[in-house]
Amino acid sequence: MRIILITLMILVSTYAWGGSWNDKPVMCAEEQEVQSAIKEKSETLLFNAVQLTKVRSKEGLQERIESLPLQIYVNFDTKTFTVVEYHPEHKIYCIVSYGTDLNLLQQL
Repeated sequence: MRIILITLMILVSTYAWGGSWNDKPVMCAEEQEVQSAIKEKSETLLFNAVQLTKVRSKEGLQERIESLPLQIYVNFDTKTFTVVEYHPEHKIYCIVSYGTDLNLLQQL
């Protein structure tokens, strides 16, 4: 009975959970066009950060991690937001996320 139980535990525990990379469409444009879209929604810069991310090249998803400037803009009145990353190598700005119903959480 023990052998059966141990065998079952080994078989069940060999399954490993892991993430996978998915493609998500992003909108990229020159700085003026991106800033115009943000200004149209009256959003202001909330913070800057450096994003650690993988990017695609002609050959596919790169293995190395890139450090890209990231900005988040918000309009607290309309509760909209826009997340922008900058690709210095290509001199292009990409809107990686935008949306509504922005809610700030209280600090714990």
